Order: sequence, then C-alpha cells, then structure tokens
Amino acid sequence: MRSVRNALLILVLLSACLKDKVTYPIFHQTFVPTESFTCVDTLIQHPSGCGMIVQPADSAVFRTIDLDNDGQADFQISCTSWYDFVSASYPCANYNTSYVISAIQNNGSVATTGNFNEVRKYSENDSISSSHQWYSSAGILVAVNQAPFVTDFNGSSYFGLKIRKNNQDWYGWLKLEKSGYHLTLLASGVKQGPSTGIKAGQIQ
Repeated sequence: MRSVRNALLILVLLSACLKDKVTYPIFHQTFVPTESFTCVDTLIQHPSGCGMIVQPADSAVFRTIDLDNDGQADFQISCTSWYDFVSASYPCANYNTSYVISAIQNNGSVATTGNFNEVRKYSENDSISSSHQWYSSAGILVAVNQAPFVTDFNGSSYFGLKIRKNNQDWYGWLKLEKSGYHLTLLASGVKQGPSTGIKAGQIQ
C-alpha cells in the first residue's frame, strides 16, 4: 500500500514539473485608448472646509476583460463612488471611492497581498506564481473613509490573474495605468495551458 502511495506522489510531482517544461502559447492583447475610464468627474472643496470630495458621489462604471479571447468576459473592473453618512462633524468622511477587479465567473482569481484583499502589484518580468495568494476580487483603489482604509497607486503596474479552464489553471497578467481617478487598461496576456505561473508582461 505504501508503495502505491509513493508511486502516486511521484506521478503528481512529475506532473507539476512537466507543466512548466511544456511551452504554451501566450495570448496577448493591447487595449485601445477608449478603455480609459473613471467614475469621478472632478474633485471639489466641501462647503464645510473639511477637504476635497469626489463628484459625483453616487456613480458606478465598469469595464470587462476577456482574458483568453474566447468571447466571454472573465473579469470586471468597477469604479464606484458613493455617499455613506458616518459623521456630521467631519462630512468629508461620508464620501468614498473604489476600483475593484473581480472575477465574473467562478473560475477566475486575482493575486492579492492578503491585506484586506488588496490587489498585488507586479513590475515587468516579476514572477506571477501559484504560490501567491489568490482571491475572487481585490481592491485596486479603495478610499473608504469610515474604515479608514486606503490603497492606491499611480503610474503603470501589472496585476496577476488566473482562470480555471478544463480543470487547469491558466495564469495571466493585466497592465493598468492610473492617474488620479482615471484608469486605463493597457494590455493583458495569458498562458494558454496549465503551469505554475507567468512573468508580468510576458508575451512569448
């Protein structure tokens, strides 16, 4: 019985090793400029003088991403601004904004840092690995004043994505650029076969 278990374990390990020895093609796409979007039109000074607040305060827009080009959207990036009364003495705390990337299907995941499901940011050629933490959604920008919790970035960055196809994990990346409240989808790529990861920005 022990020899059978050992043989199965060896097969599993060999299978994991072979995943990364096989070279799978990478589907890569560059998004057009119209993929730039925001839910915040402007910032204005609150009449109380507490600071700047987003306008409109009740807006929601989103963009979808078909990572593997199969005609079905795999992920959605939503931008939401909302008013939630928590303070009369500091009214700026009532205004909130978020950019969240989430899987549309049950087979998608986003690489996170583990801190309040904050999205994990990668530089070009960084390894996006199966050993990282993955979740169905993650915050790109979260400014929730009543928490208080803030995560943000400016400039361009890569994000790790994976989809489950035919009981196999396909690893991919998404490149975004952010300036203030404006987010632009630049490019994406996905390894079209099972592996333990992909490099950020990898196209072959």
